[in-house]
Amino acid sequence: MKCQLEYSEMPSTYPKDEVDIYRVVKGEDGKYYVRLELMGFPYYFTITKDKVVTHTKEALETFKEIEPKDCSPWSIFTEIVYEMIYILGEKRNEYYAIYEKLFEEAIAGEPIEGIEVVQLRRKAYQLFSDATVLYFVVKKLSKELEEQVEDDAKFSLDRAELLITRLSDLYNLYYTKVQYDLNEVIKKLTSVSILFLPITAVASVYAVTFPSIWQSLLNISALIFLSPVIIVTAIMAVYLRRKGWL
Repeated sequence: MKCQLEYSEMPSTYPKDEVDIYRVVKGEDGKYYVRLELMGFPYYFTITKDKVVTHTKEALETFKEIEPKDCSPWSIFTEIVYEMIYILGEKRNEYYAIYEKLFEEAIAGEPIEGIEVVQLRRKAYQLFSDATVLYFVVKKLSKELEEQVEDDAKFSLDRAELLITRLSDLYNLYYTKVQYDLNEVIKKLTSVSILFLPITAVASVYAVTFPSIWQSLLNISALIFLSPVIIVTAIMAVYLRRKGWL
């Protein structure tokens, strides 16, 4: 007969506030009150000497496929832990695939959406949080669980932490690219400003009131004065163009 995870509404005696803080609370009656997390969603359990009861309806669907070695409560809870490790591993592989895709695009110089990087980073931190809670709970219950369970939970946590590290590299690469693009814009604006410097110089000279601006411009002295300015502006434009600033 297949062992089933039981469900019941959370009783009024359940120390929810303490469990939300400590994740594992042992009652005076020997019961363990436990909170696990999956994608940030809490799963509450009560572990007695003869059964495991969940107070979260979603847990019945999440852990319906578990197959414990026997119907003892710690065998059932062990399978719950391994199901959590499996689900977290699937999510981690999914995030790794997205990371590899974004990283290759960034290295190739292709534009990547900042919202994708931010969302992936947020999901990875949630995964790391869930793995941390799982390892902490297993550590607290190490007297009741096999040593291998703790080792596997620790491995899941280490892999989630490695994903965080790699995503930090992608995050830094993305913002370096953003900074580079911003510098390119500033470079072009600076180049345009430089081109207008000779014009500004001429404007400052001709800011003086003249009886007739056309007569002042259409004489040989004005042409002689403007010729170097035009030549310098043209030379600067060619130079900046060759430098790739225009």
